[in-house]
Amino acid sequence: MLKIFLVEDEYVVRKGIQNIDWEGHGYEFCGEAADGELAFPLIQKLRPDIVITDIKMPFMDGLELSRLIKKEFPWMEIVILSGYAQFDYAKEAISIGVAHYLTKPISAEELLREVGRIAESIGNRRAEKETQEKAELLELAGGLEKDLLTAWQNISKLRDGITSGALADAKSLASAVVKGSVSERTEGDDEAREDAAGMPGIRPGEIDRRRVDDFLRHGKRDDIAGFLDGFISDIGEGAINSLLIRQYITMDVYFACASFLSDIWDEAAEDTPPEPGFDEMAAQTLDGTVDYISELLDKVMMLRDELVNNSRGKSVVDDIKKYIDDNYGDDELTLNKIASKLGFSPGHLSMVFSRHTGTTIIKYLTDYRMNKAKELLRCTSKRSADIALDVGYKDPHYFSHIFKKTQGMTTTMYRSQKAEEEKKPDEEMG
Repeated sequence: MLKIFLVEDEYVVRKGIQNIDWEGHGYEFCGEAADGELAFPLIQKLRPDIVITDIKMPFMDGLELSRLIKKEFPWMEIVILSGYAQFDYAKEAISIGVAHYLTKPISAEELLREVGRIAESIGNRRAEKETQEKAELLELAGGLEKDLLTAWQNISKLRDGITSGALADAKSLASAVVKGSVSERTEGDDEAREDAAGMPGIRPGEIDRRRVDDFLRHGKRDDIAGFLDGFISDIGEGAINSLLIRQYITMDVYFACASFLSDIWDEAAEDTPPEPGFDEMAAQTLDGTVDYISELLDKVMMLRDELVNNSRGKSVVDDIKKYIDDNYGDDELTLNKIASKLGFSPGHLSMVFSRHTGTTIIKYLTDYRMNKAKELLRCTSKRSADIALDVGYKDPHYFSHIFKKTQGMTTTMYRSQKAEEEKKPDEEMG
């Protein structure tokens, strides 16, 4: 059953789409959010097959969200809904890799038709992938007589590639090694032949470096054991008993960790990332493989947390808060704009801010704007529509919706309540 996720800031539209009988049409509606920044962590966790998103949202818009999704999950299908039919929006969506662009208003029948077309395309693509994977398995099984020892010795070259900065070359070499492209053969390699018996149990789609990268970015060190249990289990019992597959997994996780460290060190403007460390003998046994990967993940996540919590990380949070303080009235203030001004990627900025403050940037900005709005309601006679503009909301109706949602009352009720509270002390003194 394909999973559907919705990102839409208009409450009525969001509820209307959510209330479609998705299950009755063969889909699972797995979640929804009102903004791109709130949506992206949920999308990373839930991994829907199809994301339906509005294009115009108050903080992270649908195009920026689509960029993040396509970068991390290129296979994920995105349907952009918008009341903006201009060609520029469609053109930009296509350049990102979004093939489905619909203008609002749209009926449930139209949306279901479009989702149905996407579902058919996904089904065809998965069938082709399964056929390709089976062919690759046969080719891999036939190459098991390659010299495993020579392949393993090439790890030293891979490490040299990473430490010298040639990460892309090292990854290419790793790919060549694990696909059995080493030219030497082993005469009478009984262990390699025995590996072939375990190969049919492999599920190649589960050996996905993105799973490791996602866990490194968003997981907790306390959850490493649980993550590894699921990761190993999903690969398949028959496959994990293969020495070649254990070697593949060990190398793949190693490169995921090295690449992750390289990424976050680039973000942190440091000189060079630390070497995560490779154990050439780890894959000889299943216990050795699990222990090595567990220690590796723990080491890298510890470095990640130190990086986020160091003085630079705190300085970045202070810079974000100051930028919001100076620019909260900008109705085009977005996560992407803040990240660009501070010289970080949106994803890294969100990670650092949330780990330091326990909240998201959008929630901090919204709370900041609401506090400013309350101050203006208390201390001035400005109209609500003018206050909306002052605190960064071009649409006064949307401002009123957000104010009531976050404060539990309308702007008129809030102003009246505060006026009454101020009268009481005067009356008591009189």
